[in-house]
Amino acid sequence: MSTAKSYEKVNINKVVGRNILYARKARSISRDDLAALLDVSTSHMGLIERGERGAHALNLAKMSKIFNMPVGDFFANIDNNQSPTFFEPDSKLQANRETIYTLTGGLGEAEMEYVASMIKGLLEMMRNI
Repeated sequence: MSTAKSYEKVNINKVVGRNILYARKARSISRDDLAALLDVSTSHMGLIERGERGAHALNLAKMSKIFNMPVGDFFANIDNNQSPTFFEPDSKLQANRETIYTLTGGLGEAEMEYVASMIKGLLEMMRNI
């Protein structure tokens, strides 16, 4: 019973919002970019990250794919105020991301989309080998 009472004092929106913020920053994704991917305004995204508004289930599902993490991780540390540690991206992944960014730095948006589609195609081919 004491566990249930402790959860009554927790603002779920604040916990989820804080975890979204940590996940976004750990992956170096801007609030503007995440908002665009979710088809919400940047100001609405700020309200969600501050816990002033709740994130819709569909947007949590989209963010789990964007951040490559389970939806349940947005509810981590619900019973304390600690920063989640599992949001830190893999250092190898971060190094690869930085290498790709360096190699493609001069490309425009259309070219970047083409490169991304090529990489996705290569990865799919490699999975089938």
